[in-house]
Amino acid sequence: MATTTTELRERGIYTIPGYGIELIACEGDEGGWVLYDRTEWDSESQAGLEVDEDGNLTWWGSRSDIGNRTIADLVDTGHTEA
Repeated sequence: MATTTTELRERGIYTIPGYGIELIACEGDEGGWVLYDRTEWDSESQAGLEVDEDGNLTWWGSRSDIGNRTIADLVDTGHTEA
């Protein structure tokens, strides 16, 4: 069952309503969270989305590119990436 969240799960798969993509959450090197889209994950690229200390989602450091979304906008699909 899909639910919105305020906490992330390691390798949890999330969506943002209206964006039509899956995002995979991983704890970042500095203790924060990063979110990979499927292409980034499969190619082992750097994650484009990060969660800042206030729970805001940023796309390469900018909030404007993703419509000022926060962690509360993520919907947990209930699935975990292997």
